[in-house]
Amino acid sequence: ESELRLSALANLHPLLALRYSATHRNPYNLVYRLTPFDAYRQGLVKRIEVAGLETTGERIPEFRLEDIHADKGRLTARLAVHGKGRKRLVTVHPGDALDAKTGNPADAAFVVDEINRGEGYLAFTNGTRLTLGETSSPNRRAVFEAQIRFTLQEHFRKQDRLQPLGIKILTLFFIDRVANYAPSDGLIRQIFRQAFLELRGEHPMWADSDPEAVQAAYFAQRRTQTGEIVLEDSLTGEAERDRQAYELIMRDKERLLSLDEPVSFIFSHSALREGWDNPNIFQICTLNQTFSEIKKRQEIGRGVRLAVNEQGERVRDEAVNVLTVVANESYEQYVSRLQAEIAADEGPAGLPPRPANARQRRVAHLRPGVLDSAEFAALWACVSQKALYTVTVDSNRLISAVVAALDRADDRVEFRPVELVIAKGRLEAGDGRLTLARQAEPLPVDAHPEEITVPTNEALPNLLGAVSALLDRATPPLRVTRRTLMGIFNRSRHRQMALAHPHEFARLAARLLQDRLGDEYVSGIRYTPTGESYPADRLAAEFDHWAEQLMPASRSVYDAVIVASPSERDFVTSLERHPEVVLYLKLPSWLTIPTPLGDHTPGWAVALRGISKGAPLRCVVCDLRPSDDRGQQSEIERRKFHCIERHFRDAMGVEYRLVTGRGMAW
Repeated sequence: ESELRLSALANLHPLLALRYSATHRNPYNLVYRLTPFDAYRQGLVKRIEVAGLETTGERIPEFRLEDIHADKGRLTARLAVHGKGRKRLVTVHPGDALDAKTGNPADAAFVVDEINRGEGYLAFTNGTRLTLGETSSPNRRAVFEAQIRFTLQEHFRKQDRLQPLGIKILTLFFIDRVANYAPSDGLIRQIFRQAFLELRGEHPMWADSDPEAVQAAYFAQRRTQTGEIVLEDSLTGEAERDRQAYELIMRDKERLLSLDEPVSFIFSHSALREGWDNPNIFQICTLNQTFSEIKKRQEIGRGVRLAVNEQGERVRDEAVNVLTVVANESYEQYVSRLQAEIAADEGPAGLPPRPANARQRRVAHLRPGVLDSAEFAALWACVSQKALYTVTVDSNRLISAVVAALDRADDRVEFRPVELVIAKGRLEAGDGRLTLARQAEPLPVDAHPEEITVPTNEALPNLLGAVSALLDRATPPLRVTRRTLMGIFNRSRHRQMALAHPHEFARLAARLLQDRLGDEYVSGIRYTPTGESYPADRLAAEFDHWAEQLMPASRSVYDAVIVASPSERDFVTSLERHPEVVLYLKLPSWLTIPTPLGDHTPGWAVALRGISKGAPLRCVVCDLRPSDDRGQQSEIERRKFHCIERHFRDAMGVEYRLVTGRGMAW
């Protein structure tokens, strides 16, 4: 956004410029927007859990020295006073008692003794001394110890679980000051080393690891006149030494994701500059001051990308993609501020769910004897069989549908020719540079048709190629024969318009083809069983999850069920109360059914038996309807549900239904 950067881009004389960022200061002409809610709903980012730091009793004094000024020969300093989820700025002079400024009796022991502008520090009479930018708190060591130990425990636990999947776990620490880590006796380095040595014995794969070998730090650095390399705080992200740190991080990014590389813990003071992240960051520990200049969204943005395995393949399992933020404030304070940031930037509508509390987890277990029961065997047989699909497309029906849609859309779509305009402006000289003083109104060429002639030797466009290229870049990519495309063109009553405005016509035709092909895929799909099944022994004996989303269950395969929304909670309640429900299971994410619109995991499998004596057992597979109003479903969801119905009903002979949170008449 700087003037220099904008002018540099303008000097490239681009035909088109597209800006891609998560933090635009000026949106200009918005083309596309992916909100946090959309990213969460589409499963494009990790889910977030927060491990807050709960304290009891009165606020322990915590101050940050913001700046020092000389006003009329008298030195003053500004302190940021932290407490109760907010920050206050107070101005102090030598001799001031801090409790008089803050109104908090806990600050009475802090009386300003000296303000030194030359060396950049403030000293209190009780011996506490602050340098510029430093935060002081009597309980800092205890806070650091609690955060680092919890972070290491989470890291070890996740790496043990994800090692068989070939996934390397990384943890990112945001530290408060380089001086607390860079020296060998730095406070953070000492605490990390001690906690690592104490905890590694509980995890065999870490038992022989050296605490120095598993960590790496990236800070700004400068070389003194004597050639000595000095590490220092990276505050601006703009200096040459910051760029060197950035290159150091990015250079070995692939090696960092290898399980053979011991470095797993990254320490940084700044946010590692704009744009840096790593898909396998699973923990972020904020050891920096609570009221950091870095927004919480920027901090967690370093770790929300979906994980990859050692082969670089994206892993989309929800159980894997969880980012743990170990905060240095309470859970409620952190989450409230995070949600407020998102609401301020995105608006109150469509906020993603509040992050769960990482310190409140429970373990769900398989109910004894369930996997050996006849009811489970019947239920699993209904839902676990694999099948492949084939699709038959009726070309004549497709061509007729697209042509009819083209003819209807033509009356509503305006195809405008390219306009050549003349714009006048005035340049003014001043301060050694030229500036654009005024932009005149564009002058249409057709106002003076006799004055301008624009010759062209452009050949007729490859219209069919343009449509094919657009379909090839669709999601998912679509393939249509040239014969089909030629049939659409020949049967359309707007062939001349298509040749006069090829690109506009191609975009419209591709969009209509994509829509009609979706219907054709669904109506012409057929599933054939492969004879293979998902093995039941892949079901975990136990799993842990956030307590607030675990609901006790007496008829489920497990003794607790994950309910991620109010509708799921209502649905489980209906299953637990219904007299005919014998057994049910929320299906695991690895049980997928292929469709032309992407793989899908059905929501639930339910076994029922009528209350009359000798009633047979029947099985129903169901998904929760995205909305009680079927009209609220997207076309993709509607088509995907139809494919899943064909899979179970036609290929497996199993009943499949869409249900609401209130259940259905089973």
